[in-house]
Formats: sequence, C-alpha cells, structure tokens
Amino acid sequence: MRQTWAQTWGQLALAMAQRSRCDRAKIGAVIVSAKNFVVASGYNGPPADWKYASTDHCEDWCRVGAGKSPPGTYTDCPSNHAEINALMHSSRIDREGGSIYVTGSVCYICAKAIANSGLESVMLVNVDEEADAHRNPEKTRALLEDSGLRVFDVVVAG
Repeated sequence: MRQTWAQTWGQLALAMAQRSRCDRAKIGAVIVSAKNFVVASGYNGPPADWKYASTDHCEDWCRVGAGKSPPGTYTDCPSNHAEINALMHSSRIDREGGSIYVTGSVCYICAKAIANSGLESVMLVNVDEEADAHRNPEKTRALLEDSGLRVFDVVVAG
C-alpha cells in the first residue's frame, strides 16, 4: 500500500532527527512547500562549527547533559531547535503556504517563529505529549492555532 504524503514527510523528519547530537531528545523537522516539495530540513544541535561540540554526544558539552542546568530547561542552551534550523535554511517565498513536519511537540519559542514564518500547517509526528510536557504542548498548540495555523497529529511507523 502506498503511503500518504504526511507519512512520507513524517518519515523524512524522523530520519533528520537521527542527525541530532542530543542524547535526550532527537528532534527533526522538514518544511514542505504548498506544492508538496521539500524546502528545507533541520535537526536540533549546536552551531555547525562550534568549537566546544567536539564529540557527537551532548553529555560532553550540553548544559543539561553536563549537569549545568536542570533537565527540561532551555536556559543558555547552545543548540538551536530543529524548527529554527529548518526556518533559517529556507526562504519565506519557498515555504509560504506550506507545512512543517516536526518529530516532537513544538516549544513556545519555535511556535512564535513558525507563526510568523508564512507556513499554513504544523504536522506533529509521533508526539508523546507526556514526555514533552516541559514544552507545554497545549499552550504552544493554542498559540499556533490562534495565529491561524492548522495543527495535525501524524502517526508514522519509525
């Protein structure tokens, strides 16, 4: 049976998540145009040439993994989230009216960026709201919907 576009893009977002160096939450994102073509992708991680990220395991340099701040906080995190990385690598013209597929609940900061991005929908791939409770998924979903975006849950076989 042929899979849907949502399943296809969701699987691509799951694959992008595997590029993440985060040992706690590997998140991937894929932006798809209104015409159903990939515009950009991203995953959570530090700046590409950041000299302190000398290993592929964030426990060596991350403020959470190294015990520098409590788990579930974003204070002084050196990494960008997958959604921000995908938005930074795309043009508004290319993503206008499109969708972003994300493999976790969107945090409030990313929700604000997505709300101003020109995208029309947010596809939450295999989200575990209990595990993502620190991101306050109800609050971020409300912000996205109140900003005119459609938010969908997508279940994809990993």
